[in-house]
Amino acid sequence: MKIIAKDVLKYYDSRTNESEIKSIRKRIADIQEEADSAANAFIEAKNPLLKQRIEKRMQECEILLSDLEKLKAQLILERGQKLSESDIISFVKIILKGDINDIEFKRRLIDNLVYKVYISDDNTYIYFNIKGGNNIEDITLEDTETALKNSKYVQTPSDLARQKNPKSNT
Repeated sequence: MKIIAKDVLKYYDSRTNESEIKSIRKRIADIQEEADSAANAFIEAKNPLLKQRIEKRMQECEILLSDLEKLKAQLILERGQKLSESDIISFVKIILKGDINDIEFKRRLIDNLVYKVYISDDNTYIYFNIKGGNNIEDITLEDTETALKNSKYVQTPSDLARQKNPKSNT
């Protein structure tokens, strides 16, 4: 169990360390510089087609900046919610001791892990709790749909995060 807790903490620390936040700040500065250059090019452009392309890129930059600012804020928030090895071990012990056939145990488990679920005809979106999760901003279905539409502009550790219907290995 200590190995699991250490691995979780290692991932958590790598995700919320200062270099990750600095990297996001640099990406924000780079995108802002690109947006400024695009704005100047838009002013100078005479061709309507060129102006249209520049305007589209400016909109993409705006979306990317918004996503990066949200990611930076989320990482800073997570950084303030410091997990300890004992927190993780205690939680895993509770899960291991529970009776999976007990409805009350299932409810407690879901209450502890799941913040919000959206279900539609085509998709299911699950938001998980983080420590101190009652402080997180309320996420609407519209926010989720907008984020998914713009996910091609966001880098994730895995392409699976952007797949509409990821293939199962089962």
